[in-house]
Amino acid sequence: MKQFQKSPCFYTSPTRAWLLFFFINFLFTGQSLFSQENPFTKDTIPVINSALIDSLMKLSRNPETRLDSTGQDSISLAGDPLQEVTISKDALDEEVRYSARDTTIYDLTNETVYLYGAAKVEYTDITLEADMIIFNWRSNEVIAEGVLDTLSGRIRGYPMFKDGNQTFEAKNIRYNVKSRKGIVKNVITRQGSDLYVVGDKAKFSSVEDDSLGTKNVVYSQDAIFTTCDHPEPHFGIRSKKQKVIPNKVVVVGPSNLEIMGVPTPLWLPFGFYPITQQGSTGLIFPQDYENSDNLGFGLKGVGWYFPINDYMNLELTADYYLRGTWGVSARTSYKRLYKYNGNFAVSYSSIANEDAMALPFRSNATQIRWSHTQDQKANPIHNFRSSVNITTNTEEYFGQRETSAAQSQNNRLNSSVTYTRKFPGKKWGFSASFNHNQNRQNNSVSFTLPNLLFTTGNFNPFKSKGGKKKWNDNFNFSYRGQAEARFTSTDTTLFSQQTLESTNPGMRHTVTGSFNTRVLKFFNYSINSSFSENWYMKSTRKMFDDTIEADSIYTEGPDSVLLRIDTSSYGMVVDEGMYGFNAFHNLKNTNMSLTTKLFSTMLFKKGKVRGLRHVATPSFGFAYNPAQTQYFENFVDTDVRPEENDPLAYSIFEDVIYDKPTMREEQVNFTYNIGNTLEAKFYNKKKKETKNIKLLESFTVGGNYNFVADSLHWSDPSFSARTTIFKRLISLQYRGVVSFYEKDPDLNKRVDKLLVKNGGGLFRLDNASLNVNTGLTVRQFLEIVRGENNKKTPAEGTLESLIDNFRVNYNLVMRWTTPKGEQQFDLTTNTIDLRGGLKLTENWDVSISRIGYSFTEERLTYPDLTFSRNLHCWQMSVTWRPNANTFFFSLGVRPGTLDFIKVPYKRNAPDGFLSR
Repeated sequence: MKQFQKSPCFYTSPTRAWLLFFFINFLFTGQSLFSQENPFTKDTIPVINSALIDSLMKLSRNPETRLDSTGQDSISLAGDPLQEVTISKDALDEEVRYSARDTTIYDLTNETVYLYGAAKVEYTDITLEADMIIFNWRSNEVIAEGVLDTLSGRIRGYPMFKDGNQTFEAKNIRYNVKSRKGIVKNVITRQGSDLYVVGDKAKFSSVEDDSLGTKNVVYSQDAIFTTCDHPEPHFGIRSKKQKVIPNKVVVVGPSNLEIMGVPTPLWLPFGFYPITQQGSTGLIFPQDYENSDNLGFGLKGVGWYFPINDYMNLELTADYYLRGTWGVSARTSYKRLYKYNGNFAVSYSSIANEDAMALPFRSNATQIRWSHTQDQKANPIHNFRSSVNITTNTEEYFGQRETSAAQSQNNRLNSSVTYTRKFPGKKWGFSASFNHNQNRQNNSVSFTLPNLLFTTGNFNPFKSKGGKKKWNDNFNFSYRGQAEARFTSTDTTLFSQQTLESTNPGMRHTVTGSFNTRVLKFFNYSINSSFSENWYMKSTRKMFDDTIEADSIYTEGPDSVLLRIDTSSYGMVVDEGMYGFNAFHNLKNTNMSLTTKLFSTMLFKKGKVRGLRHVATPSFGFAYNPAQTQYFENFVDTDVRPEENDPLAYSIFEDVIYDKPTMREEQVNFTYNIGNTLEAKFYNKKKKETKNIKLLESFTVGGNYNFVADSLHWSDPSFSARTTIFKRLISLQYRGVVSFYEKDPDLNKRVDKLLVKNGGGLFRLDNASLNVNTGLTVRQFLEIVRGENNKKTPAEGTLESLIDNFRVNYNLVMRWTTPKGEQQFDLTTNTIDLRGGLKLTENWDVSISRIGYSFTEERLTYPDLTFSRNLHCWQMSVTWRPNANTFFFSLGVRPGTLDFIKVPYKRNAPDGFLSR
């Protein structure tokens, strides 16, 4: 170590720091203590020390000025030094700021500053921190190291270097702030968001680049690249030579994967790792490796990434299996701030299969996904949005992929692309859309293209122009016009001529009108009606095919003899689509009603229940619906045998896209509906306060009486009740239908005989259902059991804390029916499922996406279990879905720059994990 006694120097301790700092300022410079600006510019010594001239960078503004050290006196120097000092070429461009917490030592002869204890040196955008820093302002060189802690025996305060966005830690740093070059020993450099470079020795410098300007370049030897932030990385890619351009790229020579300090057989001839903060063109490593018994070994998701511009990127990836299955996909994302954002993806898969005879064949599947959202601020008049999800050959496409509980239970795919136009200051609007619905269970697909819609808000042609509001101001009318064409197909014949031939166009005009007013202060009187005009370009004609189908039955053996001929069909009805204009007029929902509210209250001065409040909402009215039987005037034969032939009446609007007629007779109904709620006021003796609780959230009874029916004038009244218990955690719903008439047990239909006339009572229960639903966490359940006064947060490490976030859902459905006149009870649904996460230890977790049990079917409904283990920079997980017949094991690096290092093992449904 340097012997400070051999040269004149000043020593400052924390107790005398301020006095010496001011003394040095006064004696030498009068400038900032923590500055590279020379502290000797105001020295009155007549002869200038030539060794200090180079450090007087800030004193001269004129580069042609010369300083004659033999001819200067103190007067001329103090008079105008800025005109007589020459700037050294090695002088710094900016001031250097430095500080220390414990000790600062100035060696004036060697122009060196020694900083101890949380030392810090700053120059432009460079920052260096360490427990010991030596700075020489003659050579502009900084040396930084940690110091030995005498108590612990360990080195503390290792140097931390930051140059712009580049940061690294090392045991020893030697750096020239002027040339921006340095040598680092035992360096740990962080590049990008998660990549660390750990090396024995590194050299870094700033290099001028014509296209990039000044850039930093780091050259390392015998270094390891890793995303593990442990002082001794658990894994990494080790190479002998490396070149790092911070925030741009890491280039390495021959590299070897190393795990826990042990080399593996995995070698790379070279490595290229983009670490730019912005998108850059580069290779996309496969995110999944699979070894399937059905498909063979495969790579999934390998491809190339293209950053097209600042607003859009493109990913081209491919999947390939050794037994012939392959797939390609293109994905792009785009975003314009305050305008729109979205993504588009198209995938194509070619799946190699074998039939029952082990003959090879191929199944092709295509998927298109598009999502687009327009910012509300972009345009208040025009709006465009889309959500597209179309898949052909869904059984093959989804069958080759891992299936979660949510994916397996979602059997429908829906799409919509919509353009909306608003008219400021007007009451109407317009939209054009494309819609798609797909059922994965029966493989059916339906499209609507186009779907045009024009609507108006409520308007009143009878509204008075001013003054007091009159009765005619309560009229409201609206119009809705819609035109569309629908296509139906299957997911295997989606883009074929068959789909085009299924076109079913139509147009509908709907006018609705209403009138509302108050009568006798307490009654609301309303009239409502709706009329629709439906135009169709395609109708149905039924034809009778009189072909007789018969099966010949022969005896077995070589000398077979015809025993008989079984006729399986005596003709059949065939539907045939006919194109041409047809119209269907539909008057519906024409009714008038009178509604009021009735309140009844009971109060009690003592007891826990202090009051009851019942609110009844009766509604009575009349409704009219015209007959539609006139649309069933077409008949078709059903059997070639005259004695068995029963001509079938049908409507040509049987397969239309809007309203279609029914066999309804004319109806003039008196309607009734009574809604009820019941609320109680409870008194809490301890808190001395009352609380309102709804005992019955809803109880409704309704029905009608048809004046023009030839029989069975009374409809079967329906009722429903709904309430919640246990602080609204459990929901109860009860629905049912009662009948005033007797029932024919053979036909299972009502007959025109009132029960009350035959001593059967006023009514009978025809069918009913009770639904019980609940969803609560373990904590909520325990709070119910303990009561409000015992609410507490479970202590950490207890069993209660482990299962605290588990949620239990229970669903019970009971039905009562009366087939053939006898009441029958069915327990249709009785399921319970559990969801949540269980933290077994600090690093072990169990995630239950869903696991349930059906008591009626006596089976697990859909278990979905994941076990995961935190291995610091690695992660291990096991996912098992027995119902989907899938299993997935993964051991790999946590998501980041090197997450392509993984060992996956997967078994999808085609591999039959449980059937091996």
